[in-house]
Amino acid sequence: MYVSYWEKQNYSSFESSMFIRSLESSFYGAYTVTEHIQIEWKKINDKQPIQSLFTALEKQIPSIKDPEKLFFWGLSLILIFYDNQNMVNLASFDFISSLFEILSLENINWSPSDILKSIRHKFPEKILRFIQGALISLLKSWLQKYNYSNKKAHVWCYALLIHHVTSDDSQQKLKSNPESINASNCGLPTFFEKKHSKIYEETLKNVDKIKWSLQNDFLLQRGIVFYMELKDFVILKTGVFNECLLVNMMTYNMKSKLCTNSMIYSCKSFLEELQKLHETNCNRGHLVEALINMLEVSLERIDINDVSCCLLSIMLNCINMFYKSIETSDENMPKINESVLKHISSIIKSFDNKFSEKNCSWVTLDNLQSQLKVIEMLVDLKITKGDDFKELARGILKNKVKSAKKSLLLQAYCELDMLSYNELIQTPFTESFSATIEEMSQNSYDSNWIYKLSSGYSPMLIKFIRKKWECLNSPEEKVNFCLAWKPFKVLLDQLGKEPKLEETTILVGEVASLLQHVFEVISNGNITISFMINLMNEKEVLHELLHIMKVDFYDNFKARFDVRFKQVNCFYKVREVVSYALQLCKAILPSTVKTDILEDRYRSEYSVLTFKEVFVKTTQGLNSEVPVFHDFSNKEFFIDNVCTYFQISFDWYEHAARMADCKIMNSFLFKKEVDSLAKNMEAVNYTDLIESIILPTAEILKNMFKDLVSGKISPSKIVSIFKECIQHRKKELFLLNSFLNLNLSRFDIETCAKKINCVFLMEKYSNDARTILEVKENLKLHGDFTAVENMKVYKPKYLCIYL
Repeated sequence: MYVSYWEKQNYSSFESSMFIRSLESSFYGAYTVTEHIQIEWKKINDKQPIQSLFTALEKQIPSIKDPEKLFFWGLSLILIFYDNQNMVNLASFDFISSLFEILSLENINWSPSDILKSIRHKFPEKILRFIQGALISLLKSWLQKYNYSNKKAHVWCYALLIHHVTSDDSQQKLKSNPESINASNCGLPTFFEKKHSKIYEETLKNVDKIKWSLQNDFLLQRGIVFYMELKDFVILKTGVFNECLLVNMMTYNMKSKLCTNSMIYSCKSFLEELQKLHETNCNRGHLVEALINMLEVSLERIDINDVSCCLLSIMLNCINMFYKSIETSDENMPKINESVLKHISSIIKSFDNKFSEKNCSWVTLDNLQSQLKVIEMLVDLKITKGDDFKELARGILKNKVKSAKKSLLLQAYCELDMLSYNELIQTPFTESFSATIEEMSQNSYDSNWIYKLSSGYSPMLIKFIRKKWECLNSPEEKVNFCLAWKPFKVLLDQLGKEPKLEETTILVGEVASLLQHVFEVISNGNITISFMINLMNEKEVLHELLHIMKVDFYDNFKARFDVRFKQVNCFYKVREVVSYALQLCKAILPSTVKTDILEDRYRSEYSVLTFKEVFVKTTQGLNSEVPVFHDFSNKEFFIDNVCTYFQISFDWYEHAARMADCKIMNSFLFKKEVDSLAKNMEAVNYTDLIESIILPTAEILKNMFKDLVSGKISPSKIVSIFKECIQHRKKELFLLNSFLNLNLSRFDIETCAKKINCVFLMEKYSNDARTILEVKENLKLHGDFTAVENMKVYKPKYLCIYL
């Protein structure tokens, strides 16, 4: 009925609004007032007629073809809802959405300055205030009734734009500082909250439908950006949103919230999109100030790690690119420079402090690489006339390289193309190269790093080797370096696989000549004892070098080396015996045996003593064109050579070796007999030591030992012999048994020890008996002391009596 009546009247939009408001207030309002009295009346459905009218209004929309006429028609209908919450509640989400769509200016050819003028031409100021109030009520209701409709998610923007155009406070909100922005001045009504994030997200999906509105309503833009999720800031690629606004709002988020990795990733993605846009349109100098501010805030809020360094490097790159894009003739250039200069000192200080923190140290290669990206951008930063940022980068890098572990620097040389960086960045690494290689090559670090070394560093490594090489004077020193410097064999192997540089060819040639020299001196005997010992200690490395160099004399070298190896062992074996003999002479026979010649030979400098001097016969055989190596398999032959060098006989050596093996100087009886024998002897040469002193002493001790074992020795002689070593009698007997080669069993030796013990016990008892009898005499005691008297006089002739 109401719809039919409304349709027949052919009302204007304004009249339709008044009709619907009157219907609601006069009929439904009256019914509402009387309802509590006339409770017996049947309650009618008060929603249906109004909603039917709303539906009828919607059906009229397609019939209005003129966009301007449709806009004002919709604006008039808004008045239905002024100061009438009941009507607002009756309006469905779809109806409100349709009404908002009518208010769209996307397809009306109006300039932004004409909008308010056109609206005021149609509506008086008072009606405009009614429209503003109605729009706010409808926006609240629309938010509450939102049914997650993707197609209608953006329509609220049309209504809000009209509200902004007709509101007096919009200009005040526009003046608010981005850093002090909040829900009350962001550009959206305060009932728009963060909880409506789904609406904002869906709105951004329909950004093409609100493009004109966003571009012409900065408050609307700012409000959406204020509530926008950080991940959605990449919306800037649509070209709809103000880039400076987005940068400032990203900075605001970084300053007001915890800077998590998620936020940093979002900011990084945003700046990457900004860089892409710059490639197509290079006019972004106006963003430099905002980005400088973002950089300053970032340095205050974030910790330096791999993630944040990636952000900082992109940020610096944007600043640098955008600043370079500003034309020198640009009238804004002085203002931008002035603003930038205000921040420079603070930014430099923040960078210096941040990169000096302990938790910012280079621990992994990723740390090093990510921070190098930032340092590289600082070197290239051209926003000041001076070299402030270059000096900052130089200082940071110098300290970083100085404090970094050498193993990490070595990893950088191997896995990063350091020589591709700016020279300022290369320099500290280049300066540290030699020290790093030196330290790492001296420890147990795997030498295979050479295989991984960046090809650009190969010439530098060769120079490092050449420099060390030139400090070595003799072939021996150079060979020792090749063997002791762990990476050398790996280096040679690697050089054999790479294109030959001039310095490489020279080095490889020198090593080949050096190995040939080693082969020759081993063969001709001109190699010194000490040099040969060094080669023996590094035998495995030496053979690996020979294999790497692919020498054609390897088999002969190995055979000759083995002979010299045996000779060294024999030399040291004889030398140890000589050493013991010299100690014996010095300790027991200092003035009886002349050892000057032997001492001179013993103290010979093995760094100058050659095999040729010691092994004369062997060297002649080894140096022949067809050496017969089986002739040199007998160790006695080598020992005889060494004895000849020390001017001792082989027999002398064998006796001295036996003395050394059993450590005869620990024998008291041996020293006693030697001393007794040599007491009145004239001085003899060391060559006569064995025949004149040792063998006679051994014979005396052997006879004494035989008498002891057989028991044909008197107790008094036992006491005389062992009285000074009674506590070590058993040890003494074992030692003499070994020296004299008597081959007595352990049982026989322990039996002798018991006999000696018995003798000393009877000696003690006899002395005790003598003391008792003296006491008896002194005290004039009486009694039977026969047993004591027998003890005093009991002295058997031979030790065998005690068995």
